Amino acid sequence: GKSVDTDIVKSPDTYVYTKDLGKLDDVPIIVVYIGNVFAGTESDLVTIEGAFQISDDPIPIDSGTEYGEMMITSASGDKIMMKNKDGIDLDDGGNTRIMGDIGFMTSYDGDRYCPFVRRTVDPIAALKIELPERLIVGEEIVITITADGAPVEGAEVWFAGENLGSTDSNGEVRFTPAAAGTFIISASKANYNSIFIAVRVTGGSPATADAVIALQLAVSGGWDADADVSGDGKVTSLDALMILQMAAKNPGAVPEIVINELMPNPIGTDRGNETTELYNCDDKPADIGGWVLKNEGGTTYTIPAGTTIEPYGYYLTTKVQLDNVGGYVLLYRDGEEVDSSIAYTHSTEGLSWQRRTDRLDTNSDSDWIERDSTFGVSG
Repeated sequence: GKSVDTDIVKSPDTYVYTKDLGKLDDVPIIVVYIGNVFAGTESDLVTIEGAFQISDDPIPIDSGTEYGEMMITSASGDKIMMKNKDGIDLDDGGNTRIMGDIGFMTSYDGDRYCPFVRRTVDPIAALKIELPERLIVGEEIVITITADGAPVEGAEVWFAGENLGSTDSNGEVRFTPAAAGTFIISASKANYNSIFIAVRVTGGSPATADAVIALQLAVSGGWDADADVSGDGKVTSLDALMILQMAAKNPGAVPEIVINELMPNPIGTDRGNETTELYNCDDKPADIGGWVLKNEGGTTYTIPAGTTIEPYGYYLTTKVQLDNVGGYVLLYRDGEEVDSSIAYTHSTEGLSWQRRTDRLDTNSDSDWIERDSTFGVSG
């Protein structure tokens, strides 16, 4: 850091650092209350019981300056008067910002409203999921949530879309899986970066997809070179899973596209700025020409022919009208529904509904969160 001042202060006493700001002289910038000073043979100790600091980069206040919908009409040493020159519409059940992060929140019936100040809080840390080496059907597993190596209490944990509750003081929740297969475990807590991971549960009754393919292999008659993908001389459900994974990479397979983010209530004019984002979960380009997006009112939009999404890329459109009070979006391919968004019940001006992490899709509303938009970038 940079040293700005040195002084000898007795205890208890208050240290004040002043600076000339604009037309004002000796403005208190930093104030520190010194409680006690202890001098030792090897080290010294100072206790600070309070500190106050203001910015040394003030903003000029001039009549006629506009901030959002408001304009400064007069300013004095103890008061700033601001007025809106035009009427401001407050939508029922919506949030309307009038300048910067200041706005009004309106009740759904339109009878009540209150002012608010929006604050963006940086995450404390990223969550991490810790698990046993093997997950086995019918055996209790301990899911531990940590951040920077320390357990996190109160984190919400989901397994395959099922809410397992909140972690205890040790950062743990317990769960006994009932079926084998590949599942998603996710965890989230306010002010922390959320996380999700894919895990494999073995033993017991296999998951539906594995069971169907394994049955087809079994009835095909003994050992088969094409079916023995692992090359261990026998056909098992592992071979079935590998065949399923290879089939998913077949060029003729349907690409995995999800509705990734919605902006129902953009700042300013809604029409033409309400945005829907699709995400390509595959490692190959996806042709989505002719696919259809439909909102809760039944209005549809057909994606133009020849439209493609690059691997792990995004497609954005403002052609789908989104209701501020509540709604949802459906995605169709050849008349068959392939994905749906959260059925949101409110929207905040300037914020978007988005999956906590790109492609996170456990068929649960907990996959979604309302926050600052991340259109076209990894969320």
